[in-house]
Amino acid sequence: MKCNQCGHEQASGKFCGNCGTSMEVTAADQPIATETTPANESVHREEPNMHVEKVKNRSRQYWDYFVQYIKKPSLVFGHGEREFINGLISMAILAILIGLTGYTMTRNFTEGMGELLGSDYYTGPGFSSILSSGVIFTVLFTVCALFVLFLTNCFFGSGHSVKEITGVYGVHLLPSITLMAFSLLLVLLKAYVYSSVLMGLSLSLALVVMPLYLISALLTKKSNVLDPLYGYFLYIIFSVILFAIIVGMLADSAMGEALNELFYM
Repeated sequence: MKCNQCGHEQASGKFCGNCGTSMEVTAADQPIATETTPANESVHREEPNMHVEKVKNRSRQYWDYFVQYIKKPSLVFGHGEREFINGLISMAILAILIGLTGYTMTRNFTEGMGELLGSDYYTGPGFSSILSSGVIFTVLFTVCALFVLFLTNCFFGSGHSVKEITGVYGVHLLPSITLMAFSLLLVLLKAYVYSSVLMGLSLSLALVVMPLYLISALLTKKSNVLDPLYGYFLYIIFSVILFAIIVGMLADSAMGEALNELFYM
């Protein structure tokens, strides 16, 4: 503190120790109050989930793919390799739809059986069991059809790659996916007869009609060794053999489960 009268400086006191003049606190003597803000203060902003965004982008791409090729599937010839991922997605969607449709049908059937026999005696298989069975069934048969397509075309056709064959086959599964979606909708509405018809048509297209059409188209475009007619016959023979093996394996498994159910009842 400094006296305004004589200039004497002192640490404290209301009056000057030299001349007795009243000491007044000036603005210069007051401490300056400063505002401080936290140095590490940060604003948290929610960032979009990258995985969700990827799923959204892939869904939009697949929808564009679906709309384009459902109108004209023949556009995929010559561009099948770039549609490899979408072809795999088509196979997965068909497998899931078949599993869901099969589960819904079986659940409704087992509920009716449970009412007749009593829920303590018959509850039916669970969701995961039926869904996985439908998915495995579809995957086995579609992979079998894809393998025979590739094998026949590799030896007797123009030698397209696995990716190209998968892309072409995936595009031609779109009608089957559409029919299976309608089948699932009908079974949810309890229209079981129409749902079964559409389900049969969808499976026939996916596993029989479309592969036969594709092998004809691929061999007719270019057949290096064998006439397309005989390549077509060989495809049918290979398909029947592989399908018979798979059906036999599935029949043995189903028979074992049926015997277990009967034993439990």
